[in-house]
Amino acid sequence: MPTQKLWKAWLRWPLLIWRAYFRFKVLDMTSDNTQETLSVQIANQIINIANDRHEDGLPVDEIAAGLRHAAANFSAFAYFRSENKGLDPNAIADEFVNLLTQYLERHRPTEQPAQGLSQLIEQAKNEI
Repeated sequence: MPTQKLWKAWLRWPLLIWRAYFRFKVLDMTSDNTQETLSVQIANQIINIANDRHEDGLPVDEIAAGLRHAAANFSAFAYFRSENKGLDPNAIADEFVNLLTQYLERHRPTEQPAQGLSQLIEQAKNEI
């Protein structure tokens, strides 16, 4: 029945919009977009894994906690194996705080103009 399909699509649209809007973007921290640093390439790979887990339905808070845990664990591991023996652990923490502050600003939601009901119905029809 066409009305059942339309109703199911109507119920799905908030999830589809939410997923599309909140999918994390890969990092772009370079001044020259043609080359990425190795650390940004690695971060992009990790973000892609986090996005996949989010699309699987895992809560973003749990994913973020896992990423922080992994970052702290590997950072401690790397600290004792680093060739830069003068590295201060507080510098690592400061770097994290600076990056977090930067990305909080980047991911801050902006006011979106409200869509009309007719636009939502059209979008749902197109998804069927």
